[in-house]
Amino acid sequence: KLQKSFLAIATAILRALLEPQKMKTRAATPGAAFLFLAFSPQPSLSFLPSRPFVPRRSALVVPRSEPAESPAESGQEHLQAVIDEVTKAAEKSEGDALSEPPEVEEEVEDGEEEFSSLVKHQQFLDTQGDLPQGFRIGKSKLTFDPVEEPTRVDLPMSLTLILLDEPTDAWTALFTTNAFPGAPVKVGRKRLAEGGPLQAIVVNNKISNVCPGGEPGSGEQSSEDICTGLGALLAIREGERGLEGAANRARMVLPCSTGIIGWSLPVPNMLRALPQCVESAVSDDLNAVDAARSIMTTDRYPKVEKGRRASWPSPLGHGHALLKLPGAALPCRPSFNTFQLCVLFGLLPPQCRGETVRIRPPSDDFDPDDSGEKFRIVGIAKGAGMIEPHLATMLVYLFTDLDLPRATLDKSLRLAVKKSFNCISVDSDESTSDTVVLISSQKVPCPPGSPLVAKFDEALLKVCEGLADDVVRNGEGTNHVMEVSIKGSPKDELAVGLGRAIVNSPLLKCAVAGNDPNVGRLVAAVGKYVGDNHAAHSKGQAQAAKGQSILGGCVMKMGGKIIFANGQFILNGVLEQELIQHMKAAELGDHGKAEFPLHKRRVSIEVDLGIGLSEAVILGSDLTHEYVTVNADYRS
Repeated sequence: KLQKSFLAIATAILRALLEPQKMKTRAATPGAAFLFLAFSPQPSLSFLPSRPFVPRRSALVVPRSEPAESPAESGQEHLQAVIDEVTKAAEKSEGDALSEPPEVEEEVEDGEEEFSSLVKHQQFLDTQGDLPQGFRIGKSKLTFDPVEEPTRVDLPMSLTLILLDEPTDAWTALFTTNAFPGAPVKVGRKRLAEGGPLQAIVVNNKISNVCPGGEPGSGEQSSEDICTGLGALLAIREGERGLEGAANRARMVLPCSTGIIGWSLPVPNMLRALPQCVESAVSDDLNAVDAARSIMTTDRYPKVEKGRRASWPSPLGHGHALLKLPGAALPCRPSFNTFQLCVLFGLLPPQCRGETVRIRPPSDDFDPDDSGEKFRIVGIAKGAGMIEPHLATMLVYLFTDLDLPRATLDKSLRLAVKKSFNCISVDSDESTSDTVVLISSQKVPCPPGSPLVAKFDEALLKVCEGLADDVVRNGEGTNHVMEVSIKGSPKDELAVGLGRAIVNSPLLKCAVAGNDPNVGRLVAAVGKYVGDNHAAHSKGQAQAAKGQSILGGCVMKMGGKIIFANGQFILNGVLEQELIQHMKAAELGDHGKAEFPLHKRRVSIEVDLGIGLSEAVILGSDLTHEYVTVNADYRS
């Protein structure tokens, strides 16, 4: 009876699609209509679209006594045939019971993609790389012989150019707090303090230009020489000749370097490679993925994130998915597997072949208020080791075409970085070259008070969170990503510090690498940090007056399972196996050498202190043999 009821509902939905006069509004889908009719106390068809869906023609044969009068009528007959086929098959299979109902796939949210192969991952990256208006990418390669290691010759280096069509005042940056910053960081700070416009960012890998030998200030001079060379090429391109034009353009260039610390830049070789880099930006159709790949060093794959339209709630039916059946392709919501549900509820027979396929939306630009003004935001990152940033992470570049003033960009960037890049750690070592840049081409107007500002902040945070996850997931030798959630803390500093102490515990990292739920190492890491830093509240607080420790009501979980409460472990054989499976499910594969991320799963750890409202989420990686191998052989 239940099967027949659902079959009747599905038939009513499909028949309604053949009757345009009953469809008053747009933005509905068969999947959404199914849910509405199935669960609404008083089902109605008045919300269905204003025109019927005409499915793609296929091999399904529809008997006709005479030719169709129009494409629409032909599509209606085709859909009627689908109804008949579904009805016949369902009636034929009536009474048959599934031994096990099909598993309904969970929705794969944006940012939680799973990839079965390197090709699939590359195809996904190709959807992320479109640049905002006004940006170009160029790249070139060169070889050099390091003066610090004369026996090594013809080492490779890549130059990457991020070029704007016009100089912009809308840019800001954050840099490392390491007391030995690289020369490019010093130059970048100077550019930011001067408040001048920016037109280009030039990035080299292989050498970080940090404290090189030679005359004092030689590192900064090398970076400035690269800027001058690029400035001269840009000035010539703009028809400006002479030293003054080159000098002006040079001040619009931001240099960045990453790689071996202590070596000096091969400036002559780099200058000779710059014309090809500029020509590439002008003539080659390169995108953000090309830039992300060009700045890599020990990264296993490029890291690219874009602000996604799908991250905002869309009107009913604006989900981008198709229910594909033999002979038809019906639009449906991507929030559930429509095909599996139809089989599960008897709307389609078990032997029916079909699938729910997610498709790309027609545009990834943001138009939150349908004003016609759309903007785009894309970010790339480089970084796999020496990752525990304070204010930034390795090298991150964020591009947008929304015209926001520098003060607004700076505020937005600081908030996004605080919640993303400042909450990750691969190996607890902060780089000397950490840089994150946010730059706008100012192509899309944004009047004061526009809702675009709030949407931009939301998109920027999503991009930064995605890149931060990519940095950890793509870390040197990383085979597991750990997500440590600290809750119930009396203050933010304690929550962040405790989270970092957990993800940086060498013993715990090794245990996670081996899929060993050695929860004693977790408790030891928590106790060590609290004992060293926050053993008890200050004297004026109630709990301290009662003599209670800050950990008195602490509850710890792993994989969502409670493993510690009331000062005692809660362990058994069943729980042990569940934790092992939780860790194995989060493995990235190939013992930390995988060339693409299989998934976005994490080893979940939660510590609830139960004495406050502050929270923090810190991402970290395990510690594998591959991490040791990469860093033992880094220069060789």
